[in-house]
Amino acid sequence: MSTTRNSKRNAEWQGSGWIAKGLRQAIYNRDSRCCVYCGKAEGARFQVRGEVRKVRLSLDHVRPHVAGGSDLPSNLVAACLRCNSRRRDLTVAEWAAYLRAEGADTNGLCRRVRRALVKSFLYNGKPWTESE
Repeated sequence: MSTTRNSKRNAEWQGSGWIAKGLRQAIYNRDSRCCVYCGKAEGARFQVRGEVRKVRLSLDHVRPHVAGGSDLPSNLVAACLRCNSRRRDLTVAEWAAYLRAEGADTNGLCRRVRRALVKSFLYNGKPWTESE
């Protein structure tokens, strides 16, 4: 696929409009409103270069979108903006190796991702099924 086509495809799904707001919130709730990668809770404060910020969540494709990953909840997890942007299109295993090389404790990272993806959750008051 050419860069132009990739850019067009990315523009179509990036941002918050590519998924229903209620479904986005249901996935955040399924993942306990925490980043599955670093474990930080939505709204928690952290410091970057002396500046205090609050954790903001986004949805991340476990199998990267550029590698054909779907937009279904079985491929989506809650991730803080920092982890999501730093992970880019790495696989979860590659991301864990990258973090380990930086000295981060990645014990349980892959397990947390798998657990999030198989957890059932409610959407519009009923259990979510992939056929919706």
